[in-house]
Amino acid sequence: MERRFLIGIGPGKSGSTWLYTFLRASTEISCSKIKETGYFSSVQNVEESEYLNVFFPDEKNKNIFCEVSNTYIFDPAASSQFAKIESKIDLITILRDPVERAISHVHQLIRNGEKFDSFESALYRRPDILARGLYASYLNNYTDLPAHVTLNVFCFNELVKNEEKFKQRLCKTLSLNPSAFEDVESRQFSRSAPRSRLIAAMVKKMAVLFRHVGLTSVIQRVKDSPIPHLLYAPSTDNSEILPKKETLVFMRKFFYLADLELARQWGVDVSEWQSQASDA
Repeated sequence: MERRFLIGIGPGKSGSTWLYTFLRASTEISCSKIKETGYFSSVQNVEESEYLNVFFPDEKNKNIFCEVSNTYIFDPAASSQFAKIESKIDLITILRDPVERAISHVHQLIRNGEKFDSFESALYRRPDILARGLYASYLNNYTDLPAHVTLNVFCFNELVKNEEKFKQRLCKTLSLNPSAFEDVESRQFSRSAPRSRLIAAMVKKMAVLFRHVGLTSVIQRVKDSPIPHLLYAPSTDNSEILPKKETLVFMRKFFYLADLELARQWGVDVSEWQSQASDA
C-alpha cells in the first residue's frame, strides 16, 4: 500500500497530546517513539528515508506514520520542508479559542516553575503567549501546498464537547479505519498543579537538557510512565492566576480580526469565540 504520513503541527495547549495518544492507539499507524521529533524544523536537507530510519526504526511493516510536534505551525519554513517528503502527508492542526489557549499557556509555564506576579505580568514578560494565538498569520504559510500535502483544520471545542464524535470526524477526514483503534483511556482536559514547584521545575530543566543532547526518547518514556502523576495532581485551586476583566476584553479585541480571517480563509467556526468577545 502507498505510504503516507500524519503530522500534527500544533499549536500547544490545544489537544496535541490527545491527538498523539489517540493515533498511537491504532494498530495500523506507527507513531514516533517520541511525540515531538522536531525533525522538519531541525534538519535542512529533509529525506524521507532518514526520517523513517531515525524515528520509526522498528515499524516499517506499516504504511501510515505519525508524529505530533507543537511548534511546526510557528515555523515559516516547515511547510516547504514537508513538501520534500515524496509520500502523501496529512497535516493536522487543532485550533483552540486563543484566549483560552493563552490562559492555559500561562498555567503551564507556572507548572513548569516560572513565577509571575499576575497574569498581566506573564503577558508582558512572554509576548509569545499572545502571538501564538494569531493562527491565521501562521496558516498563511500553508496556502500553497503541493498536491501530496494536505492541511486538515479541526476545532478544540468540538473535541471537548463530544470526544467520540470528534474521533469519528477525524477518522473520516483522514481516511482512517475506526475499527483499528484499540481502547485507550480518554485524556481529561482538566487543570493540574505541581505537588512541588521546585521538583517540577527541576524536571523541566532536565527535559530541556535531554532534548538538547538528543535524548528525546527518554522524555517520552517519562511522559508515558507514572512519573507525571507523581509530579502533578488535579488542581482544585480556584484562586489560580487569572486575567483581569479588562485584560480579557483586551485579548478578545486583540484576536478579533485574526479570528475573522481564520473563518474567512479556512472555514473555522469561530462563532463561540466571537460570542465571548461580544460578552466581554
